[in-house]
Amino acid sequence: VWRACALTFVISASSGMVLLLFPQMFAAPADGYGFGASTTDIGLLLLPGAIAGVVSDSVGGIASRRFGPPAVVVVAAVATAATLTALASLHTAQWHLVLAKVLTAFAAGVATTALLAATATAIETEDIGIATSLLVVTRVIGVALGAQVAAAILDAGKEPAMGLPAESAFVTAFVVAGLV
Repeated sequence: VWRACALTFVISASSGMVLLLFPQMFAAPADGYGFGASTTDIGLLLLPGAIAGVVSDSVGGIASRRFGPPAVVVVAAVATAATLTALASLHTAQWHLVLAKVLTAFAAGVATTALLAATATAIETEDIGIATSLLVVTRVIGVALGAQVAAAILDAGKEPAMGLPAESAFVTAFVVAGLV
């Protein structure tokens, strides 16, 4: 159970970083590296990722039964790392971020579902509720910490004149999220 908690924490921390970074980049002024998107536009741009996250739960359970949880988690981690690392150098169009959000949301959902399924089948029946609840709490803490790390990176990379994060802060945050 502790390994599942540790992996869930790391996956969720990376997801938390993505959850903060993408809306910030969409909202950044369009005269620089950002897109100047409104709140409504940002919500619509993030919608495909939310749908991918919902679908991923079902796929994660099926993939876990077919290929085993370790394989599913490794593939999801590699896909997330590759996506975020690529995004560090390729983020000039909105569709780059939308596609990255879909891929990372799908990968995180598949991986955490595989970990949840593996945990539920590896322990005694009377402990399933406790163990799965622990994974959910771990997931929430990971997302919160990841968002805080991303915010700290953006804050450290602010341009003094404008008070907005420099593009290099986003690049650094994408690389850090990919490494996580």
